[in-house]
Amino acid sequence: MHLGNYRILRKIASGGMADVLLAVQDSLSRKVAIKIIHKELSENVEMIKRFKREAELVAKLNHPNIVQIFEDGVSEGRYYMVLEYMENGSLDIYIKNTKPPLKKILKLLIPIFSALEFIHSKGIVHRDLKPSNILLDKNLIPKLTDFGIATFLWTNSTRITTTNTAIGTVAYMSPEQSRDSKRVDHRADIYSMGAILYEITTGMLPSGNFPPPHTINKEITETLSSAIMKALNLDKMKRFPSIKLFKERIIEFLEGNGGEKSKVQLSEDTPTIAEAQQEDEFINTLKKIESNSSLTEKLTLKEKLKEKVEIKHLPLIKEKIKSASGPLKEALLLSLSGIENEESLEILIENLKDPFYREFAVNGIINYRDGKLRKIGLEEINKLLDLPCEKIYKILALLNKNGIKIGKTKTLECLKSDSKRIKETLLKDLTNISNSEDRKHIKFLINSEKDPEIKAKLKLILEKI
Repeated sequence: MHLGNYRILRKIASGGMADVLLAVQDSLSRKVAIKIIHKELSENVEMIKRFKREAELVAKLNHPNIVQIFEDGVSEGRYYMVLEYMENGSLDIYIKNTKPPLKKILKLLIPIFSALEFIHSKGIVHRDLKPSNILLDKNLIPKLTDFGIATFLWTNSTRITTTNTAIGTVAYMSPEQSRDSKRVDHRADIYSMGAILYEITTGMLPSGNFPPPHTINKEITETLSSAIMKALNLDKMKRFPSIKLFKERIIEFLEGNGGEKSKVQLSEDTPTIAEAQQEDEFINTLKKIESNSSLTEKLTLKEKLKEKVEIKHLPLIKEKIKSASGPLKEALLLSLSGIENEESLEILIENLKDPFYREFAVNGIINYRDGKLRKIGLEEINKLLDLPCEKIYKILALLNKNGIKIGKTKTLECLKSDSKRIKETLLKDLTNISNSEDRKHIKFLINSEKDPEIKAKLKLILEKI
């Protein structure tokens, strides 16, 4: 039996949407896997949309630990995609058949964490992480597959799930994904990886009031156990803020550090964290932010922290920011603008990838006085301007407030938005970046604007410029 240029050998797997066939491409003398949609779904518009979308997405993801796609097509009305063949099958089957040592399994997962770092940096959430979606090639190199229900955080790409609908595999699914698959972020994947690790270390899936892994498996350190439990927190705000930090805890365990946090490597003339923690105003302010002070007080303390920071505090900030969230992480990011060096800039640029904290990273960068560092940071901020208006309008407002014109074109585009909140936010400081060349565009906005309040504000801006 043939499918195009491929000679079909046998079926090797079957899922809810498609079969997977082992085939040979004789022209190149190589085996491939062909994922072909079920015959009964070949006229299901929603499933075809999902299938084609997966093919398009995987084709754009060039990473050594993501299964490659060679081509896609249609045969007798059935859509298919041709993927690289993974000889050693899925991780769950491999574990069942070979029963490898725990550390060997964990080592196989590290590249999968790296693949997740990569897709999260692209604004993509996998949403269906499980051992059967981790495949192993002939050299036991692990690769992530099945992006059929992956979703985008940062783009306007069509989503195929509906509000209040759970989609994914329940046993590995985060609580928020169980409630509404559409409104999840990268922390849903962090939960799923926590569930995979819990199963690997204990032999059970986390359900109900489950005990920490180290109480079941004595091979697990308490620190690694705590990391897994942190990833499985029902409150997504209390999980790791990034998959990278979760990966680091696994690496520390594998390197024989007992899962304890590795010490920061410092040069002889750099103060240690202990030295940085001497009773100074920065440390006192930091402690207050970490305490149960009111939200209003924390807003005031954020500014104070930035004013009191010194370069000696950088090791402490680097260590704290790894696990920080909420007002604490916001304050730490803002404080980095007071340490104008490449290390602080690197941290801020890294956090531009996080949709929950990028506004504070941008604020930190634009407060740099060092022209060279600020220029590098602004180049990275400029890359965010392709995102939808609802994702970056607050960043545009920050740029406008500080008279930084790189966001002017995007601001004028976003003023066409249907959202009154977006328009009101962007109009506050529009005069800081506008000039007479923008009069024609603003007149157009006035003529097309239906909201009388917004129209009046636009007219005031037109008068000023």
